[in-house]
Amino acid sequence: MMGRIEHSLSALRGAACCLGLLWAPASHASDLLADLAANATMALGAATSLSPSYTGSSTRSVQVVPMWAFQYGRIRLSTGGGAAVLGIPQDPRGPGASAELFGSERMHVGVALRIDRGRESSTVNGLEGLPDVPATLRARAYASYALTPRWTLASSFSQDILGRGGGAVATGDIGYLEPLTPSTEWYAGTGLSWSDQRNMNSYYGVSPESAAATGLPPFSPGAGVTSLRFGVGFTSALTSRWILFGGAGVSRSLGYAAESPLTKQVLGGSVSIGLAYRWGARYEGVTSVVLPAPPPSAVAPGAP
Repeated sequence: MMGRIEHSLSALRGAACCLGLLWAPASHASDLLADLAANATMALGAATSLSPSYTGSSTRSVQVVPMWAFQYGRIRLSTGGGAAVLGIPQDPRGPGASAELFGSERMHVGVALRIDRGRESSTVNGLEGLPDVPATLRARAYASYALTPRWTLASSFSQDILGRGGGAVATGDIGYLEPLTPSTEWYAGTGLSWSDQRNMNSYYGVSPESAAATGLPPFSPGAGVTSLRFGVGFTSALTSRWILFGGAGVSRSLGYAAESPLTKQVLGGSVSIGLAYRWGARYEGVTSVVLPAPPPSAVAPGAP
């Protein structure tokens, strides 16, 4: 019982620490700042990617996306790819604000919130004339379990909590991780995605009104599995602070997603590469991509 209570308190510790800075006396604020300097980790970077303009598109687009992450204990704030800039190659949390509610050597369970930007159809080649999907707030629950030191199962379920057409999405994945050197590791994984009927209609459906405006045949999908995906990637610590990361993936649309008139290609691929800089005492003198705090001998003099 005490262990569960400690896990819950740890998950709230980071949020309380940050909020405390807003009204704490100067002496207390300095203590909180010192605690953050010793225990928080941050990263800032950017990645460039080549990927389909939308899932099922026959055209490709190149994007350069800034990426950042802040983690304190079990609390994390990050953009998409935040785990990569922190040097974590496989992570089920996803972007946004997340909190790990339970963590052990093998299992991790948590919740997250993120802004889902939806879809602005008029700006996407091939979707002109279709209705936009409004931005919304999405809540997510995730879990992962290490079958072995190399193999991990992960799953998630997210829901549009504002009812703006985002619906529900679930994922299931299995991944493999292998160190190449003390500073580089590669990983591979495969997984399935599922969407409920509301999400499917928003992203793959064509209403009679949209069919009249675009010339596409009407299409009303139901809930089901949307895609099978496979990816490989690497994470490498160039120095104790700089991280290089990249990956490539391929996905195949399934079920209603493959049958939709919006899907021009059932197979899609993407590649990406990025660079990030990390802050935090745990990175002092570290030459490995592994996140646990380094042994005392690897910590730079004067580091907390």
